[in-house]
Amino acid sequence: MEQLFKDVRFAFRGLSKSPGFTLAVVVILALGVGATTAIFTMANAAFLRPLPVEDPDRLVGVYTTDQKNPASSAWRVTIFVISVSKATRLPT
Repeated sequence: MEQLFKDVRFAFRGLSKSPGFTLAVVVILALGVGATTAIFTMANAAFLRPLPVEDPDRLVGVYTTDQKNPASSAWRVTIFVISVSKATRLPT
């Protein structure tokens, strides 16, 4: 355990001698942690968390394109939950 404290003190001494390098390391680590968190949050919402509907097998997506510019890649998606008696529109 004493060797660990010596190593940590040595690391801090080395980092204090070069503050520019220390700042760059801290910024890069912070960006990496932030990016990883953001990507996991999106993946969790898109793939891991269940859909907020009772029967996800009954979801239907209706895609529409801009009639004035059909070559446009912008699509509007409306998602409906189809049931036997009615269709309910989900917020998008």
